[in-house]
Amino acid sequence: MALAASLGNEKMKELGGKGYLVNAPVAAATTIYKGARVCANSSGYVEPVTVTGAVNYLGRAQEAVDNSAGLDGALNVSILRGAVTYVPWTSAALTDLGKLLWFTADDTPTLTPNANIGAAGTVVKVEVGVGVYIDENINARQVT
Repeated sequence: MALAASLGNEKMKELGGKGYLVNAPVAAATTIYKGARVCANSSGYVEPVTVTGAVNYLGRAQEAVDNSAGLDGALNVSILRGAVTYVPWTSAALTDLGKLLWFTADDTPTLTPNANIGAAGTVVKVEVGVGVYIDENINARQVT
């Protein structure tokens, strides 16, 4: 499943306020919603996470950007990187603590490794049946 609208502020939580923002060019014909997990496609442009081809996980979009009518790089998106961020996830279990987390869509977490995208982070806090916090400060997230 993919986002159809931006996430509300209650789902944009972070622990400790760490991390940094980067601005990166958005892919052509792409809409990114606030709170979406984003990646760099094979051409280096930002798009919502999908599992259709090798991509590199970048972080969480801090704003909505509509480049649906634009060319590659016509607009930029602000991305939060290297932070401990909240992920809404009704399947969250206490046993997920310490595990790596991946995304299969811009709002769909999984514990199953995916050969097409690097891990997003490590689960550092669990709200059972509600969501998890992931530490996105991990090494070797890139897909080769």
